[in-house]
Amino acid sequence: MAMLENSAKGKDVTVELDDTIQSVALQGPKSLEVLDQHTPFDLASLRYFHITHTTLFGFDVMISRTGYSGERGYEIYSLRDNMPAIWDKTLEVGASVGVIPASFDCLDKIRVEAALLFYPYDMHEEISPWEVNMDWAVSRKKGDFRGRDAAFALEGKNKVELVGLVFDHNEILEDGDLYIDGEKVGTVNSPVFSHRMHGSIALGHVTPGNEAVGTQLEVRGTVNTTAVIHSLSFYDPEKKASRD
Repeated sequence: MAMLENSAKGKDVTVELDDTIQSVALQGPKSLEVLDQHTPFDLASLRYFHITHTTLFGFDVMISRTGYSGERGYEIYSLRDNMPAIWDKTLEVGASVGVIPASFDCLDKIRVEAALLFYPYDMHEEISPWEVNMDWAVSRKKGDFRGRDAAFALEGKNKVELVGLVFDHNEILEDGDLYIDGEKVGTVNSPVFSHRMHGSIALGHVTPGNEAVGTQLEVRGTVNTTAVIHSLSFYDPEKKASRD
């Protein structure tokens, strides 16, 4: 919202929040099985990161094969008044295969396992796409899009590098700075405890030259401990679960 408001400054436009369209996300290896039988669209044919207009449970919807979990999943968009029924029906038809509501804490855990970024912790206005492995999202063929020159001017000028961290600690860290030989080299950004990875992990930033997998770090913060840099993503590094 703030980005749109900033872009509107000096122009004869106004920016207003409109929550008419809302969404529900169904994530996991059973998501196709649950939804496909309740839409006339062949959901199996929908490719990763593509979207279609169709109906689901009799409601007009847009369904995209996307999500924030690192698993196969679908995001369902419809009018606000339709969403309670779509939510209820999704839980009802998915109950037999284990579909349950998930909190943000659950979502945060699995998105860190999959190395999916969250604003403003892992990326913000002072972080370039090149610093967080998002260069694939900056098109060299699109033409003169807004911010093109500013983005490409930062290429090759990384101030930080995105890394995975595994801590020598059995609980979630609240925060922390990263040190090597007494010198601060980075920060802990998104800490979680991963039952799937059997430990306390996080995404973090370190200064260039300190991002090699296996690098040992001292952590100073609410809890003082040590960490080692881990390859990304922690879970399913080839991202087969979401794309196959």
